[in-house]
Order: sequence, then structure tokens, then C-alpha cells
Amino acid sequence: MTALRKAKLAAGPITDFTSNASIVETRDKVVNALSDLIRAIEEGPPPQAKIDKAKDAIEVWVYELLD
Repeated sequence: MTALRKAKLAAGPITDFTSNASIVETRDKVVNALSDLIRAIEEGPPPQAKIDKAKDAIEVWVYELLD
């Protein structure tokens, strides 16, 4: 859980990409998906759909960052 919170915080303050709306939008999806996943974990075992959503959002964001 600590790692998820750190990842969420790390994704938030990035400002170097403000001119690239796609990367900013994708980053926002990562932050939202991680927030949803953290809340789900706090309530009990998270649904696989929330895990998959966070994983997919991170993969897309990393792809965009490296592209």
C-alpha cells in the first residue's frame, strides 16, 4: 500500500509536460486509478478490475513518456 501511495504522489507534481495535453491527461488517469485502487484496498480485497485499470493506466503513461 505504501508503494501505491508513493507512486500516486510521484505522478502528481510533474509539470515538465504541461505543453503535452495527452501526457497530462494520461497522468491524471494514473492518479485517479491509483486513488481508486488504494480506496478499494482499504475496504478489503480490491476487485481485479481496479487492479487492471491501474496497471493499464500506468502502462499507457509509461509508453507515452518513452515515445
